Amino acid sequence: MPRKPDRSLLPTQEVSYQESLIRVTGFGGVTAGVFISFFILLFWALDFPGIMILVNVTALLISLLGLALVRRFHIHKLAAHLITFATYFSVLGTALLSGGIDSSSIVWMAFVPIAATIMAGTRDAIPWSVISLSSIVGIYILNRHWGINWSLVPTRSIDRMIDLTTVTIVIGTATWLNEKTKAHAMNRLESARAMLNHLATVDPLTNAFNRRYFFDRAQVELELAKLRKSRTSILLLDIDHFKKINDTYGHTVGDQILIGMVNLCQGNLREMDTLARLGGEEFVILLPETDLSEARHIAERLRRTLEHTPIHTDAGPLRVTISIGALSHPTSDDDLPVHKLVQRADQAMYLAKRSGRNRVIEWQNQEPTQNSSD
Repeated sequence: MPRKPDRSLLPTQEVSYQESLIRVTGFGGVTAGVFISFFILLFWALDFPGIMILVNVTALLISLLGLALVRRFHIHKLAAHLITFATYFSVLGTALLSGGIDSSSIVWMAFVPIAATIMAGTRDAIPWSVISLSSIVGIYILNRHWGINWSLVPTRSIDRMIDLTTVTIVIGTATWLNEKTKAHAMNRLESARAMLNHLATVDPLTNAFNRRYFFDRAQVELELAKLRKSRTSILLLDIDHFKKINDTYGHTVGDQILIGMVNLCQGNLREMDTLARLGGEEFVILLPETDLSEARHIAERLRRTLEHTPIHTDAGPLRVTISIGALSHPTSDDDLPVHKLVQRADQAMYLAKRSGRNRVIEWQNQEPTQNSSD
C-alpha cells in the first residue's frame, strides 16, 4: 500500500480540559464530604465537645454547597474554592479546639493548598498556601507567645495516629489523581498536535495528502535520489469530463467520485509512493526510485483500473477515466525544482486531454510524447 495519511488522527469525542477540572472538583467535593463526615462520626462516638462537631457539620454543609454548584450548575471556580475553604475551616477549627499548635489535626493544613491546586489550578492555590502557612504561624504565636489556648480536649496519641494515617491516605490519593489528570492533559495535547499536523498535510475530502505536503515530500525525495543516483518519477492525473459529472449528478456525487478515485489509486500504488491532491480533480503521484518505463507501467495500470472499475455513488455505480502526464527526473536538464517538474507533467497531461483523453502522455526529450500503448 502507498504512503497514506493516518485516519486514526481524525477527531474523536473527548472531554475538554474544563470538563476534566469539573470532574476533578466534583470528586474533590465528594472526598472532602466523606472525610469530614468521618470525623463528625468519630468526634460524636468519642464524646468530643459539641462545638467541634458543629464546626465540622458547618464545614460539611459548605463542602456540599460547593459539590452542588459543580455537579448541578457546572460552576467550577467558586465550587473549588468553597470545597477548599470547607477543608480549611474544618482543620482550623478542629486544631484550635484540640491542642492548637500541638494538635495532630494541624498536619491537615498541608492538604489545603494541595486540594486547591488539584481543583482550581496552581495560580488559585497560591493564596491558599499563604493562608495555610499564615494560620500555622498564627496558631503558634497565639499559643506560645500570647499564651492564648482554646483547647477543649487534650492531644492524644490515638488522635495523632488517626490524623497522620488519614492525611497520608488522602495526600497519596490526591497526588495520584493529580498525576492522572496531568497525564490526561498531556495525552490530549499530543493528540491535538498530531491532529494539527494531520490537518496541515492532508486533504480533508479525499484523505490524500495535500499540495503542501507533496512539494515538501518531493523535495526530500529528489535530494535522496541525488545521493542514491536514482530516478524519481511524477504522474499528474486529471479526471476526464469531471465538470460534466458535477453538472449532471451534483457536487455530492462529484465528491464521491474523487474519494472513490483516490481509494482505487491507493490500492494500486506501492508503499513508498505518495498520492496528493493538487486541487479540484487534479492529483499528483510521487514515485521514488522509479524510471520512466516503470512510471508509465504504473500509470497504465491506474488508467485501466479507473476505466474498468465502477465507483459507487448516490447516483449508482459510475465509471470514470483519467488522463495522465508522466515525467522522470533527472532529465537532460540539471536539477529542476519540484514546481518545474510538476509543470512539465501538467503539460503532458493536457496533451493527453487534447489527444482524446483516457491516455498516458510522457514528457521525454524536453517535449511531451504520446505513449503508443494507449
